[in-house]
Amino acid sequence: MRRIPPIAIACVLGIATPVLAQNQVALLATVSDRSGQPVPAIDPAAVTVYENGQPIPVLRVEPVERTPKLEVLIDNGAGFPSTNLSDLRNAVKALLNALPDGLEVALLTTAPQPHFLEKGTTSRTRLVSAADRLTFDSHAGKFVDSLYEAAERADKDPLETAVHSLIIIGTTVGDANVLESDIRKTLERIQKKEMLVHVVLFQVLDTNTGGVQLDLGRAAANVAGGRMEVINSATRLFTLLPEIGRSISATTGSGRWIRVIAQRQSSEPMGGMGMSVKGLEVVDLALDRARTK
Repeated sequence: MRRIPPIAIACVLGIATPVLAQNQVALLATVSDRSGQPVPAIDPAAVTVYENGQPIPVLRVEPVERTPKLEVLIDNGAGFPSTNLSDLRNAVKALLNALPDGLEVALLTTAPQPHFLEKGTTSRTRLVSAADRLTFDSHAGKFVDSLYEAAERADKDPLETAVHSLIIIGTTVGDANVLESDIRKTLERIQKKEMLVHVVLFQVLDTNTGGVQLDLGRAAANVAGGRMEVINSATRLFTLLPEIGRSISATTGSGRWIRVIAQRQSSEPMGGMGMSVKGLEVVDLALDRARTK
Protein backbone atom coordinates (compact mmCIF):
# COMPACT_ATOMS: atom_id res chain seq x y z
CA MET A 1 0.00 0.00 0.00
CA ARG A 2 1.31 3.45 -0.93
CA ARG A 3 1.14 5.96 1.94
CA ILE A 4 1.22 9.70 2.47
CA PRO A 5 2.53 10.70 5.92
CA PRO A 6 0.05 12.27 8.37
CA ILE A 7 -1.17 15.64 7.13
CA ALA A 8 -1.92 17.49 10.35
CA ILE A 9 0.75 20.19 10.64
CA ALA A 10 3.24 21.31 8.01
CA CYS A 11 6.34 22.89 9.52
CA VAL A 12 8.95 24.60 7.38
CA LEU A 13 11.51 27.03 8.76
CA GLY A 14 9.49 27.06 11.96
CA ILE A 15 6.29 27.98 10.11
CA ALA A 16 3.29 25.83 11.05
CA THR A 17 0.16 25.58 8.91
CA PRO A 18 -2.64 23.42 10.36
CA VAL A 19 -4.77 21.35 7.98
CA LEU A 20 -8.38 21.42 9.14
CA ALA A 21 -10.68 18.44 9.23
CA GLN A 22 -12.04 17.57 5.77
CA ASN A 23 -15.11 15.52 4.78
CA GLN A 24 -13.79 14.36 1.41
CA VAL A 25 -10.22 13.67 0.44
CA ALA A 26 -8.90 13.73 -3.14
CA LEU A 27 -5.74 11.81 -3.98
CA LEU A 28 -3.64 11.95 -7.14
CA ALA A 29 -1.85 8.73 -8.00
CA THR A 30 0.39 7.28 -10.67
CA VAL A 31 -0.37 3.58 -11.08
CA SER A 32 1.69 1.01 -13.02
CA ASP A 33 1.32 -2.61 -14.04
CA ARG A 34 3.72 -5.38 -13.04
CA SER A 35 6.11 -4.45 -15.86
CA GLY A 36 6.32 -0.85 -14.62
CA GLN A 37 4.21 0.66 -17.41
CA PRO A 38 1.83 3.47 -16.35
CA VAL A 39 -1.84 2.55 -16.36
CA PRO A 40 -4.16 5.28 -17.77
CA ALA A 41 -7.34 4.02 -16.09
CA ILE A 42 -8.31 1.64 -13.31
CA ASP A 43 -11.41 -0.16 -12.10
CA PRO A 44 -12.87 1.74 -9.11
CA ALA A 45 -13.75 -1.57 -7.49
CA ALA A 46 -10.04 -2.44 -7.34
CA VAL A 47 -9.15 0.70 -5.35
CA THR A 48 -8.88 0.88 -1.57
CA VAL A 49 -8.14 4.12 0.28
CA TYR A 50 -6.94 4.10 3.88
CA GLU A 51 -6.79 6.70 6.62
CA ASN A 52 -4.47 5.75 9.47
CA GLY A 53 -4.49 2.21 8.12
CA GLN A 54 -8.29 1.87 8.08
CA PRO A 55 -10.22 1.61 4.75
CA ILE A 56 -12.64 4.42 3.91
CA PRO A 57 -15.31 4.51 1.14
CA VAL A 58 -14.19 5.40 -2.41
CA LEU A 59 -16.69 7.71 -4.12
CA ARG A 60 -15.22 7.93 -7.63
CA VAL A 61 -12.09 7.39 -9.71
CA GLU A 62 -11.20 9.54 -12.73
CA PRO A 63 -8.22 10.04 -15.07
CA VAL A 64 -6.51 13.46 -15.09
CA GLU A 65 -4.20 14.68 -17.86
CA ARG A 66 -1.30 16.60 -16.31
CA THR A 67 0.56 19.55 -17.83
CA PRO A 68 4.11 20.06 -16.51
CA LYS A 69 5.60 23.57 -16.30
CA LEU A 70 9.11 24.62 -15.25
CA GLU A 71 10.58 28.00 -14.35
CA VAL A 72 14.35 28.53 -14.29
CA LEU A 73 15.46 31.53 -12.20
CA ILE A 74 19.01 32.74 -12.88
CA ASP A 75 20.98 35.12 -10.66
CA ASN A 76 22.71 37.41 -13.15
CA GLY A 77 23.80 39.86 -10.47
CA ALA A 78 26.90 40.85 -8.55
CA GLY A 79 27.35 37.42 -6.96
CA PHE A 80 28.78 35.76 -10.08
CA PRO A 81 32.25 36.83 -11.29
CA SER A 82 31.89 38.89 -14.48
CA THR A 83 34.40 36.58 -16.19
CA ASN A 84 31.97 33.66 -15.88
CA LEU A 85 29.20 34.95 -18.17
CA SER A 86 29.92 32.44 -20.95
CA ASP A 87 30.11 29.66 -18.34
CA LEU A 88 26.68 30.58 -17.00
CA ARG A 89 25.15 30.82 -20.49
CA ASN A 90 26.57 27.47 -21.57
CA ALA A 91 25.53 25.75 -18.34
CA VAL A 92 21.95 27.00 -18.76
CA LYS A 93 21.92 25.72 -22.34
CA ALA A 94 23.21 22.34 -21.13
CA LEU A 95 20.32 22.29 -18.64
CA LEU A 96 17.82 23.03 -21.40
CA ASN A 97 19.20 20.24 -23.56
CA ALA A 98 18.75 17.77 -20.69
CA LEU A 99 15.07 18.59 -20.18
CA PRO A 100 12.31 16.42 -21.66
CA ASP A 101 10.79 17.38 -25.00
CA GLY A 102 7.46 19.13 -24.78
CA LEU A 103 8.04 20.60 -21.33
CA GLU A 104 6.90 24.22 -21.01
CA VAL A 105 9.85 26.23 -19.68
CA ALA A 106 10.22 29.90 -18.70
CA LEU A 107 13.60 31.58 -18.15
CA LEU A 108 13.97 34.53 -15.77
CA THR A 109 16.85 36.61 -14.42
CA THR A 110 16.78 37.93 -10.85
CA ALA A 111 18.88 41.14 -11.00
CA PRO A 112 18.13 43.94 -10.51
CA GLN A 113 14.65 42.40 -10.07
CA PRO A 114 12.86 39.31 -11.43
CA HIS A 115 12.54 39.62 -15.21
CA PHE A 116 11.47 37.20 -17.97
CA LEU A 117 14.13 36.35 -20.52
CA GLU A 118 11.59 34.06 -22.18
CA LYS A 119 8.04 33.36 -21.05
CA GLY A 120 6.75 29.82 -20.89
CA THR A 121 7.35 27.98 -24.17
CA THR A 122 8.04 24.47 -25.42
CA SER A 123 10.36 25.80 -28.17
CA ARG A 124 13.93 24.72 -27.44
CA THR A 125 15.18 27.16 -30.10
CA ARG A 126 13.58 30.15 -28.37
CA LEU A 127 14.89 29.06 -24.97
CA VAL A 128 18.48 28.60 -26.18
CA SER A 129 18.29 31.99 -27.90
CA ALA A 130 17.11 33.50 -24.61
CA ALA A 131 20.05 31.94 -22.77
CA ASP A 132 22.38 33.63 -25.26
CA ARG A 133 20.80 36.99 -24.30
CA LEU A 134 21.74 36.50 -20.66
CA THR A 135 23.84 39.42 -19.36
CA PHE A 136 25.22 40.41 -15.98
CA ASP A 137 23.92 43.29 -13.89
CA SER A 138 25.83 45.24 -11.25
CA HIS A 139 23.03 44.86 -8.70
CA ALA A 140 22.55 41.81 -6.48
CA GLY A 141 20.07 39.16 -7.51
CA LYS A 142 16.69 39.05 -5.75
CA PHE A 143 16.57 35.48 -4.44
CA VAL A 144 13.58 35.90 -2.11
CA ASP A 145 11.57 38.13 -4.46
CA SER A 146 12.11 35.74 -7.36
CA LEU A 147 10.95 32.70 -5.39
CA TYR A 148 8.01 34.68 -4.03
CA GLU A 149 6.82 35.69 -7.50
CA ALA A 150 7.37 32.22 -8.98
CA ALA A 151 5.32 30.60 -6.21
CA GLU A 152 2.63 33.25 -6.68
CA ARG A 153 2.42 32.54 -10.42
CA ALA A 154 2.04 28.83 -9.74
CA ASP A 155 -0.60 29.46 -7.10
CA LYS A 156 -2.63 31.66 -9.48
CA ASP A 157 -2.29 29.42 -12.54
CA PRO A 158 -5.86 28.87 -13.79
CA LEU A 159 -4.88 25.56 -15.42
CA GLU A 160 -6.00 22.97 -12.88
CA THR A 161 -3.86 20.17 -14.31
CA ALA A 162 -0.61 22.18 -14.28
CA VAL A 163 2.31 20.66 -12.36
CA HIS A 164 4.88 23.29 -11.41
CA SER A 165 8.61 22.79 -10.90
CA LEU A 166 11.28 25.36 -10.21
CA ILE A 167 15.05 25.56 -10.60
CA ILE A 168 16.81 28.54 -9.06
CA ILE A 169 20.47 29.28 -9.73
CA GLY A 170 21.31 31.81 -7.03
CA THR A 171 24.19 33.28 -5.06
CA THR A 172 24.77 34.24 -1.43
CA VAL A 173 25.09 37.94 -2.35
CA GLY A 174 22.14 40.20 -1.55
CA ASP A 175 18.86 39.71 0.34
CA ALA A 176 20.24 41.32 3.48
CA ASN A 177 16.85 42.87 4.24
CA VAL A 178 13.79 40.74 3.49
CA LEU A 179 10.32 40.47 4.99
CA GLU A 180 9.58 37.40 7.09
CA SER A 181 6.03 37.54 5.76
CA ASP A 182 7.35 37.13 2.19
CA ILE A 183 9.33 34.03 3.20
CA ARG A 184 6.31 32.61 4.99
CA LYS A 185 3.98 33.22 2.05
CA THR A 186 6.48 31.75 -0.42
CA LEU A 187 6.79 28.50 1.52
CA GLU A 188 3.03 28.27 2.05
CA ARG A 189 2.44 28.53 -1.70
CA ILE A 190 5.20 26.05 -2.56
CA GLN A 191 3.68 23.60 -0.10
CA LYS A 192 0.13 24.21 -1.34
CA LYS A 193 1.12 23.50 -4.95
CA GLU A 194 3.56 20.74 -3.90
CA MET A 195 6.15 22.33 -6.18
CA LEU A 196 9.36 20.46 -6.88
CA VAL A 197 12.12 23.03 -6.19
CA HIS A 198 15.80 22.50 -7.02
CA VAL A 199 18.25 25.09 -5.67
CA VAL A 200 21.85 25.69 -6.78
CA LEU A 201 23.56 28.33 -4.65
CA PHE A 202 26.93 29.83 -5.59
CA GLN A 203 28.62 30.66 -2.29
CA VAL A 204 30.62 33.87 -2.35
CA LEU A 205 33.28 33.99 0.35
CA ASP A 206 33.99 37.09 2.45
CA THR A 207 30.37 38.25 2.41
CA ASN A 208 28.07 38.75 5.37
CA THR A 209 24.95 37.73 3.46
CA GLY A 210 23.72 34.31 2.41
CA GLY A 211 21.90 33.04 5.48
CA VAL A 212 18.46 33.81 4.07
CA GLN A 213 19.25 32.17 0.73
CA LEU A 214 20.60 29.04 2.44
CA ASP A 215 17.67 28.67 4.84
CA LEU A 216 14.94 29.46 2.33
CA GLY A 217 16.60 27.35 -0.36
CA ARG A 218 16.78 24.28 1.90
CA ALA A 219 13.20 24.73 3.13
CA ALA A 220 11.81 25.17 -0.41
CA ALA A 221 13.72 22.12 -1.70
CA ASN A 222 12.55 19.96 1.21
CA VAL A 223 8.84 20.52 0.58
CA ALA A 224 8.56 18.05 -2.31
CA GLY A 225 11.90 16.26 -2.24
CA GLY A 226 13.91 18.67 -4.37
CA ARG A 227 17.68 19.13 -4.42
CA MET A 228 19.79 21.78 -2.68
CA GLU A 229 23.42 22.20 -3.81
CA VAL A 230 25.93 24.78 -2.57
CA ILE A 231 28.90 25.32 -4.91
CA ASN A 232 31.97 27.58 -4.90
CA SER A 233 33.00 27.25 -8.54
CA ALA A 234 30.94 28.40 -11.52
CA THR A 235 32.36 25.58 -13.65
CA ARG A 236 30.52 23.08 -11.42
CA LEU A 237 27.35 24.26 -13.15
CA PHE A 238 28.40 22.43 -16.35
CA THR A 239 27.81 19.04 -14.75
CA LEU A 240 25.31 19.94 -12.03
CA LEU A 241 22.62 21.62 -14.13
CA PRO A 242 22.33 18.77 -16.68
CA GLU A 243 22.07 16.33 -13.74
CA ILE A 244 19.13 18.33 -12.40
CA GLY A 245 17.64 18.52 -15.90
CA ARG A 246 17.75 14.75 -16.25
CA SER A 247 16.07 14.35 -12.85
CA ILE A 248 13.32 16.72 -14.00
CA SER A 249 12.97 14.55 -17.10
CA ALA A 250 12.53 11.46 -14.95
CA THR A 251 10.02 12.91 -12.47
CA THR A 252 8.10 15.67 -14.28
CA GLY A 253 6.60 14.56 -17.55
CA SER A 254 3.30 14.83 -19.30
CA GLY A 255 0.93 11.97 -18.80
CA ARG A 256 -1.98 10.94 -16.64
CA TRP A 257 -2.75 10.79 -12.98
CA ILE A 258 -5.58 8.88 -11.41
CA ARG A 259 -7.70 11.07 -9.12
CA VAL A 260 -9.50 9.18 -6.36
CA ILE A 261 -12.19 10.85 -4.24
CA ALA A 262 -12.88 9.16 -0.90
CA GLN A 263 -15.19 9.90 2.03
CA ARG A 264 -13.54 10.41 5.41
CA GLN A 265 -15.20 8.74 8.37
CA SER A 266 -13.85 11.07 11.05
CA SER A 267 -14.32 14.75 11.85
CA GLU A 268 -10.84 14.88 13.36
CA PRO A 269 -7.89 16.49 11.49
CA MET A 270 -6.78 14.36 8.58
CA GLY A 271 -4.46 11.47 9.37
CA GLY A 272 -2.04 9.47 7.26
CA MET A 273 -3.57 8.56 3.90
CA GLY A 274 -2.78 5.49 1.84
CA MET A 275 -4.03 3.73 -1.27
CA SER A 276 -3.74 0.33 -2.93
CA VAL A 277 -4.99 -1.04 -6.26
CA LYS A 278 -5.60 -4.76 -6.68
CA GLY A 279 -3.09 -6.30 -9.11
CA LEU A 280 -1.31 -2.97 -9.74
CA GLU A 281 1.33 -0.82 -8.07
CA VAL A 282 0.76 2.72 -6.78
CA VAL A 283 4.00 4.44 -7.76
CA ASP A 284 3.28 8.00 -6.59
CA LEU A 285 0.59 9.34 -4.30
CA ALA A 286 -0.15 12.94 -3.35
CA LEU A 287 -2.97 14.93 -1.80
CA ASP A 288 -4.99 16.96 -4.31
CA ARG A 289 -5.47 19.96 -2.06
CA ALA A 290 -7.67 21.86 -4.51
CA ARG A 291 -10.26 19.05 -4.53
CA THR A 292 -10.09 18.10 -0.85
CA LYS A 293 -13.12 19.56 0.90
